[in-house]
Amino acid sequence: MPLGYFPTFILRLPIAKLDTLNPLTPHILTLTSVTSKIHFVTHIYILISPCYKLLPPPAFMTYLQLSTFLINGAPVSVFKPPATKGSKSPVHKDPDSDLDCP
Repeated sequence: MPLGYFPTFILRLPIAKLDTLNPLTPHILTLTSVTSKIHFVTHIYILISPCYKLLPPPAFMTYLQLSTFLINGAPVSVFKPPATKGSKSPVHKDPDSDLDCP
């Protein structure tokens, strides 16, 4: 889809009725793979974030709950940057810090 059509497309989505997904949330969570959950949360963020102000509270609550469930369903490792082979990332230490944390 050309980017110029994106705002028009988003405005035509029935996101104000997003709360109708509430009964389907358990099915969405159990029937989707980790990869699908990550893609889904990314897409709903892209589609809904420009319209936060237009969402009625029940739809916004559904968006927040669904996003939270999807993110919590992903393993922590998907949020870590991939390690580069053969090189370690530099550890930056604060010279004024007493902590020995990377």
